Amino acid sequence: ARIMRIFKLAKRSVGLQSIAYTVKTSYKDLGLLFSLVFMGMLVFGSLEYYTENEEEDTGFYSIPQGMWWAMQTLTSVGYGDFPVQTVVGKLIGSLTAVCGVLVMALPIPIVVDNFADYYQEQKKIEAKELKAEAQAIEDEWLAHKHAIAMEGLHDTVKTTDPDSVNQPDFGTSGTSNGEPTFGMDPMDFTG
Repeated sequence: ARIMRIFKLAKRSVGLQSIAYTVKTSYKDLGLLFSLVFMGMLVFGSLEYYTENEEEDTGFYSIPQGMWWAMQTLTSVGYGDFPVQTVVGKLIGSLTAVCGVLVMALPIPIVVDNFADYYQEQKKIEAKELKAEAQAIEDEWLAHKHAIAMEGLHDTVKTTDPDSVNQPDFGTSGTSNGEPTFGMDPMDFTG
């Protein structure tokens, strides 16, 4: 149950979300890859078994054992736990390795491209959210700075002019663009 907590990380990790999205959108390509590898395992493993099973000290005792060898060769892992011994077996092994490179080279770039596209899109969204958050903080700071400046101006006017009790308010009400009206009607200035 505790191991399942790792899946909670996917909610916060763009990389893990990208991998999940890639697998979901590339299931046809991944299915093609696995089916090609399986067919290669079946064909080349069977060929290698029928070529090598008569030799002494060979690891090819059954077709599944040959399929295990073919899987290692197709995926370029090549453990080397039972090498081929005959010339024909080595030719089949070379053909298996070349086909493995081709099989892997076909669908993998499509999957990688899907991953890169989604990852870039998520990074753009994340950057946009961070920019909006920073803009909101900056706007709040500017509004606070403006309020402090207006309060300071109002206090300065009160301390320099004893009759300032009857002075108009220096607030920002009255105009559409937020400019102070100084107690005057903006319509007085229109012709």
